[in-house]
Amino acid sequence: MIEQAFYEKSLPDLLKEHRGEYVVIAERSILGYAENYSDALRVGYRSCGVKKPFLVDVVEPLESTSRKDSILFTRLECTN
Repeated sequence: MIEQAFYEKSLPDLLKEHRGEYVVIAERSILGYAENYSDALRVGYRSCGVKKPFLVDVVEPLESTSRKDSILFTRLECTN
């Protein structure tokens, strides 16, 4: 997934200013940040609608144990 690769590449910079926030990514662009998952989904749907895929993920180090579950839960690819 393009968005996941972009997230991982951008993570060092994201951690400096947005640790613990949710980031919304479409292709190779950051669409916005949110304090919670619901608000992040709103940003994604507002920007992408239901036809363009986007990723919602919490900004945490990749090696974080709690992060593994949140990636699976927060990733959303809207393909309708």
